[in-house]
Amino acid sequence: MLKTSYIALARVVRLCPLLLLLLASGCIRFRNHAAHKTLDPLPATFANEVAYEKSQCSLIEERVLQSNDRFKILRESFQVPFAETNKARELECYLPY
Repeated sequence: MLKTSYIALARVVRLCPLLLLLLASGCIRFRNHAAHKTLDPLPATFANEVAYEKSQCSLIEERVLQSNDRFKILRESFQVPFAETNKARELECYLPY
């Protein structure tokens, strides 16, 4: 009888590090994860404090730099009205299909 309790204890001692490793590595997921929680709407008082005037950007040119079956790379040139000047900006966009 004493021998069986040592065998059971040895099994528990061997399984504890394995269970701890599984929990720490993220292999076991719990339902109360942060991604599953719903987000509260932004309070109106805070939204008014951070509100800004949206400006209209004018697109000058859109050019395809590279394209194949898996993706497309575009270069878009546009003017941004900023502090009473029109600054020209270019963006390269990677668009996977």
